[in-house]
Amino acid sequence: MACGSGTPDGWGLVRASNTQPILVLRFEGTSAAARDAHHAEMTAWLATRGIGA
Repeated sequence: MACGSGTPDGWGLVRASNTQPILVLRFEGTSAAARDAHHAEMTAWLATRGIGA
């Protein structure tokens, strides 16, 4: 199962690893700032569910 978000300037994805008991996060953006914004959005969303690094 995977969950993602996307906008015209990039996207973020969180999914279960196939080989380890961890979540894998992937981000891409049209700039470093856009990528970082998607990272911040996803990690904040995970934190509201008690999941953090």
